[in-house]
Order: sequence, then C-alpha cells, then structure tokens
Amino acid sequence: MFEKINRVSIEFTNKCNLRCKYCHQDRGSDTLKIEDLKTKVDFINKIKILDESNVDLSLTGGEATVEPEKLIDFHRYIKNNLIIRNKTFSLMSNMTNLDPIILLLDEGVLKEDRVGFSWDGITHHDVRINSFDNDFFIKQIERISKTRYKNTVFLQISLYPNVIPHLAETINILRKHGVTNIGTYIIRGYQYSKEDAIAYDREMEKIADIFIESYLNDIDRIRLFEFTKCWIDYICRKEMPIV
Repeated sequence: MFEKINRVSIEFTNKCNLRCKYCHQDRGSDTLKIEDLKTKVDFINKIKILDESNVDLSLTGGEATVEPEKLIDFHRYIKNNLIIRNKTFSLMSNMTNLDPIILLLDEGVLKEDRVGFSWDGITHHDVRINSFDNDFFIKQIERISKTRYKNTVFLQISLYPNVIPHLAETINILRKHGVTNIGTYIIRGYQYSKEDAIAYDREMEKIADIFIESYLNDIDRIRLFEFTKCWIDYICRKEMPIV
C-alpha cells in the first residue's frame, strides 16, 4: 500500500480546554500512559518502510498542552528511544499554554517551522467558547513575538463565518507583533453561503494591501498560506454569480 512512511501521529490525549464551535473531534478525559507510549515506539521501530531520510512525528490532541509535564517527558522519550536517525517533531496547539512548547523548542526537540498555533482573532473568545478572553490571547501573541521563533512558527486562522469579516484585522494584529508566518483554513463540512464568499473576497483585498506593504518596508514580510482549495468558486457555483 505504501512505499515509504514519512509521517507518524500518536494520539497523546483527547482532553481539551476549549469548546470550538466547529471542532469535529470527540472530547474526552484520556491521556496516553507511558507504558502505552513505549509500546507504540517499539512498534514504530519495527516498521520496515519508514523513510529513513526524514520522518515527521506529532503528538496530537485534543489539546496536547493540557498535560504539559507528560508532553515534555514523552517528547524526550521518543527522541531518545526512536531509532530513526532523521526525525522531526511537529505540534499544533490552541495557544493556551506556551510554556512546554517554548521549552521543547529551546531544547531543539520541536522543529520551529513545524509548530503551529490556532487563533481566530478578535472573535476568538466567541468562536472557541472558553474562559480565556481576547486580552489573554493577545498577551500570548506578544510572548511569541519576543521569542526567536516568531517568524518561523505558524499561526493558523479558521475561516469560520464569524471570523471572516475580521480576517484582515486579525492578520494586521499578528503583523504588528512581528508574527508573519500566517495561514487560513476552511472548516470541512461547513455550509458556507455566498455572503461568506463575498465577505472573504473583501477581506482578501485588504489583506493584499497588507501583504504588499509588508514587502515594501522589507522588515516584516508576511508569508500567507491559503488552504481553501478554491472554496469561493465552489460556493458561487451553487448560487447566483457574484456581480
């Protein structure tokens, strides 16, 4: 079936401290035990078709940082016990606990361009349904901006309908804090409307100006990644054309 395997994910926990309106994952109260991790590492070591040139490994959630000590210990265990020579570690987080991530980055365990954070801008609190207010997340972004990883870690913004009308403002906030590696992603299975597409188109015009300006000043050049797969065209084909 596979000639080579170059990516391995291990479900670390199904716990999460947010209640995102668009999340498709089942929340729970389980976290991987160390003996189970050892079993999984032993199994991975026996896989004959792993790509020895580079294998990307990730401990997934839930939200992995809700178990910070285990997250750190498990990464160290995998690094020391997985026999693959060329391995990188990636992690996606909701940005509520930066401490274990920064520590693992400083130790060189996590690869900085394989670390991402999700943030939905000024509507984050409403969309994510959590006890952290917007000021909290701005402070988290400020903290990221003071690290040497600010231009390499990835900030990911959902294209949830409440988020779309504020997309340019959200990207501008990140840029002003010197965080420039930014992306957006579609909510799979969500029934977007033509109005969502129109709002997105308007925001992209503003974002284009921000993008160009960031290259003209040659200081905080934005890298913007779109994971939308022409979803606007798909929406518009279902309804009347935008005029």
